Amino acid sequence: MPARTVLVLQHVEVEKPGLILDVLEGSGLDVDIRNLVEGRGVSARHLPPVGDLAGLVVMGGPMSADDLTGHPVLKLERALLADALKARIPTLGVCLGAQLLARAQHLAVRTGAELGHPREIG
Repeated sequence: MPARTVLVLQHVEVEKPGLILDVLEGSGLDVDIRNLVEGRGVSARHLPPVGDLAGLVVMGGPMSADDLTGHPVLKLERALLADALKARIPTLGVCLGAQLLARAQHLAVRTGAELGHPREIG
C-alpha cells in the first residue's frame, strides 16, 4: 500500500504552510504538521521513516540552516531531507527549508550580504 502522509515541518508558529496546506488537504493525502524547534528534546525517533511518507515539506524560520549548535534538530532535518531525496520522495523546502534542502545535498548556502545585497529580501 502506498504512503499516504505528507509531513510538514514547522520551525516557528508563524511560519505555517498556508496555501500549501490548502492544496494538500484537497489532495486526499493525510497531513502531519510538526514543530520540531519548539519541541524540546526532539530526536530521530520523533520523525517517521521516509518510506512512510508520500511527501515532505519543510517550512521557514528565523534561524540559519547552519546554526546546528543553537538548533541541533536542524541536523536531523538535513538527514531526513537527504533520505527523502534518495528515496525520491516529493520534497519542498520554503525559505529556511530550502536552505536545509541545499545543505542536505552538500550545497552552499550564503547570506544576502555575501552576495552583495545589503538587506534581506523576503
